[in-house]
Amino acid sequence: MSPSVRFKSAADRDVESAFVWYEERSPGLGNEFLEEVDDAVTRIADNPHAYQIVRGRIRRAVVHRFPYLMFYVIDPHEIVVLALMHASRDPESWP
Repeated sequence: MSPSVRFKSAADRDVESAFVWYEERSPGLGNEFLEEVDDAVTRIADNPHAYQIVRGRIRRAVVHRFPYLMFYVIDPHEIVVLALMHASRDPESWP
């Protein structure tokens, strides 16, 4: 059984902000973005250790079709998504 995945409130805000941006550019594109985010969550839950460690315990997965990276940690009972960041942003700017 796959572990549960929980989004920190900051990660929820990141997803919402990107959804709004895409939806404003093309109606329906925001929903396509959310589908790809859901797909990334499923891939992470199915194999959480498959993704690169980028700092300490923080791992990074790519959201397909959209230039976003999902940062997460594996805790004993769940996976915690910390942030969703546009790939062009400097990862050092993320707290």
